[in-house]
Amino acid sequence: MVVEMLAWCGAALSCLLCIPQAARTIREERLDGVSACTYWIILANAAVWAAWSLLTGEHAAGAPALVNGPAAVIILRRLLAARGRRNPKLETEGCRAGGQQEGGQIDEGLDAVLLEEGY
Repeated sequence: MVVEMLAWCGAALSCLLCIPQAARTIREERLDGVSACTYWIILANAAVWAAWSLLTGEHAAGAPALVNGPAAVIILRRLLAARGRRNPKLETEGCRAGGQQEGGQIDEGLDAVLLEEGY
């Protein structure tokens, strides 16, 4: 009983991880410093834990995926929309140079790919 209560308390706390950032991305116009790569990883993590939870019957482990997965989708949609309003060519050049552009640091890797694709 104690172990199960700990599992559900941990799950409840894990559900809160993405909520502050999701609320910020909904409220704010500028999304400087928000990494798309982080939220792609969170989305993948949520999918894996949800699948594992369903297959094993360990529902506490999958509960955070029901909150963090949709929160990651909200954040990614806002990031893609915000980046569509900026100049992708300028930002892509900044990514390749590893530098900063107006509005903050741009992540290398996945963010550069998103920018090159026009997101």
